[in-house]
Amino acid sequence: MNKRRFFAFGCSYTNWPENPTWADFVGVNYDEYYNFGKPGACNTYIMQKLIEMDEIYNFNPDTDFIMIALTGFGRFTYLRAPKDYGWNSTYDDEIKWYYSWETNGDIMFRNDGHPETAKLIRDKIFNFPWAAYNSWISFTIMKNLLKSKNIEHKIIMAIDNEHYINEGYTLGLHHLFDNIGHIVPKIKELYAKLDSDESIGVYRNKNMGEGGIYPNDNNGNHPSKQVYYDYLAKYFPELITDKSLDLLNTSNEIWKSKIVYKQHGTITPE
Repeated sequence: MNKRRFFAFGCSYTNWPENPTWADFVGVNYDEYYNFGKPGACNTYIMQKLIEMDEIYNFNPDTDFIMIALTGFGRFTYLRAPKDYGWNSTYDDEIKWYYSWETNGDIMFRNDGHPETAKLIRDKIFNFPWAAYNSWISFTIMKNLLKSKNIEHKIIMAIDNEHYINEGYTLGLHHLFDNIGHIVPKIKELYAKLDSDESIGVYRNKNMGEGGIYPNDNNGNHPSKQVYYDYLAKYFPELITDKSLDLLNTSNEIWKSKIVYKQHGTITPE
């Protein structure tokens, strides 16, 4: 670990308030730790945030290490304007107009709990081929950006998406895109270029429950801190240290006291 700044990008598998994630076990070892994971985010959002942070922090090969955890392909993130925003609004330099990113997780699989806007997008706008295309494009742009700037980086898969390969015909992915042809080979290429041959989600599910090394837990769809730590120990042992182990052994009630990370320019905790 010869870098000073660590940047993590992803979804809730990257940034989660209940317990440390893989990003925290890595980030605790750096002088500056930036975590831009957002629960429910899609891969397009992750790409946008990476480009946005390069604009702000100007990623540097001498100081920076970046790690990205790709999320479910079926997610859709959209930008919502402030409620009092409108074409006839009076512009005031004293007012800060903040937009919000709406992240509702995977909207391609029907969930009555999704907001009506997400259901509308799912039923009228989004589709599985677009989801696959968006994620392939996002991965390609992020990979090319980091390579072009010679930034040390790792890209992994947080949530498995192999059904976009194994069930391509069922999902309607057998048709041709203009210029690039079939999308399934592109998704296969994406998987081949990852820095781990197993997603965090698959690793967790394979080793959980009866006969596994992890008991069934009450974290819902989110891995426990032990899963994240062990995943890193298996695939990226060079990224964890005694500080990482100390964080693992810290109770979930006070784990944030071990972390001083910078997110959106704000140092947390106070």
